[in-house]
Amino acid sequence: MAVLNKYPGRVRTIHIKPFSKDPEAVIGEDTINWPGVFEFCETRGNTEWYILEHESSQTPLPTVARSYEALKKLGKV
Repeated sequence: MAVLNKYPGRVRTIHIKPFSKDPEAVIGEDTINWPGVFEFCETRGNTEWYILEHESSQTPLPTVARSYEALKKLGKV
């Protein structure tokens, strides 16, 4: 949030990914304040696109489904 707040109006796209000790964690299962990030992007960031990344997974399709459901709970899909 500190970096985002430093650049209001300049976050046209944002690369989002979970930050956790668990490599299988998805958005919402990590330590990032996602509601705060999305609120900034939608009110002060001028954001048009979220680019979601998940670095590795033994089972990618279930991870994609979990990521989709997590974003759905956050009101982003």
